[in-house]
Amino acid sequence: MMLMQSRLLRPVFIFYLVLMSLNYSCKKQDTIPPVIYHPDLQEGDQFTDGDTLLLHVTITDNKALTNYDYSIIPDSIDHLKWSGQYIISPFEYNADFAINGNTVMRNDSIFIDTGIAAGSYHLHLSAIDEAGLSTTEDISITVSSSKDLEAPTYTNSTMPDSVRSDSVFYFSDTLTDNIRLSSLYIELIPADSKLKTWSWLFFLTGKKETDPWALVAPPDAGTYTLKIYIRDWVNNKRSFSKTMFIY
Repeated sequence: MMLMQSRLLRPVFIFYLVLMSLNYSCKKQDTIPPVIYHPDLQEGDQFTDGDTLLLHVTITDNKALTNYDYSIIPDSIDHLKWSGQYIISPFEYNADFAINGNTVMRNDSIFIDTGIAAGSYHLHLSAIDEAGLSTTEDISITVSSSKDLEAPTYTNSTMPDSVRSDSVFYFSDTLTDNIRLSSLYIELIPADSKLKTWSWLFFLTGKKETDPWALVAPPDAGTYTLKIYIRDWVNNKRSFSKTMFIY
């Protein structure tokens, strides 16, 4: 009797295994990632600080969506950061949402902070479906300053043409800005690539700075290019360069 029951149950068990296998196979066959549409936002779009960026997106998937996020960061922070410190804070924004369904429409508003550093920014969009497949969209946008478009100025710049190695020398000038100065950055770049580049960073705060800034000459003799960058609070920049000899 038990042998007969075993024979009768065997096909049922096999059929169950086949169904489970088919179900598992169907789940594994999802190789199509989500799609993100953003018709109102294009590569190279331009904004001004104080604007509101309207982010209208439609996200679709052949199965089911689970997550959507976006972020805005500077494309490059090299012009915002010297010696590991921010000269002016960049604009950064991020948001993360749990979503469901195979079609999701989102209308988000992003306020671009007033007074942030002008420059190029990177908008990153990402969506994930239930199979863990993801899609990303990367869009470059440009932000300009609405308040201050004037670069700092300098006058009466004095810097020696040559100095002795390891000696102290001075950069003297009158630096001015219509709103507020931010920083003075000085580089000495050797013509010989085997030698070290030297740099100095001075933080500025007022509309006018006249201090003589003390520097120490490199220990290695040679020809150097002296580069000077003056920046204001919204990253407007004035720069100049000259040749200097270290003996």
